[in-house]
Amino acid sequence: MLQNWMCVVSADNGRVCGCASVTLSVHRYGPGYFPGTGSVDSTGSGNGAGYSCNVPLKPGIGDERYLQLVRPIADAARRALQPAAVVLQCGADALPRDPLGELNLSSAVIVKTA
Repeated sequence: MLQNWMCVVSADNGRVCGCASVTLSVHRYGPGYFPGTGSVDSTGSGNGAGYSCNVPLKPGIGDERYLQLVRPIADAARRALQPAAVVLQCGADALPRDPLGELNLSSAVIVKTA
């Protein structure tokens, strides 16, 4: 997944061309889960094609597995893109006991991937 995404965004000697931002979206995803978008194959459209990387997760992933999956992806994106800033937007649905997201992540682990 990331390898294909990185090829798209680093096509010009490692520089992102013509795009102000790249989105790395980590979220719950699965059959029947609203809104049904955010698959690993969804990488943006129009002028933003290739500037989105989705990391879909199953419910109940927890801190340890989350870090194993997400940290290498976030680190690779940071190395390749060398952003001037990282903006972290978090919904409460990743936290324990949330009835929607059910990812069961602590706030501390979310910060570790920023």
